[in-house]
Amino acid sequence: LEEVARADAMTQFPMLKRVGQVIQMNGKKELALVAITDQTTCFFQLVGKVDRSPGMVTYRAPYGHVLEQTRRMGMHDLTEKEIHEQWTIPHIEVWSEVMGVEMVVSDWQEDGMVTISVPEVVEAVAQNALN
Repeated sequence: LEEVARADAMTQFPMLKRVGQVIQMNGKKELALVAITDQTTCFFQLVGKVDRSPGMVTYRAPYGHVLEQTRRMGMHDLTEKEIHEQWTIPHIEVWSEVMGVEMVVSDWQEDGMVTISVPEVVEAVAQNALN
């Protein structure tokens, strides 16, 4: 599944490469988060509420209810944690590499909350707050 996820992530290559070039020109690394959330129909159609702060996006993983029902019907035994670890994280790792911006995905949380961050932006905001 992780191999498939990495191959699938490359379908976004043209858009992400273009965003990476823009980031290199203007230095606004937070655009990487915009590229993988706001600019993708899947993200904003699947994810309801999104909490944003400088350099971070936090949301509830959207698959729980459907997975619960399809597991109950005996269709599979896939969990949200497996999707997070074998699909979401590999995608974001590939996208991060393509754009040339380090992004970090939180480990799986039992409440389903996921945070994607750009550490360099988060650190810069923290430094500015201290100054």
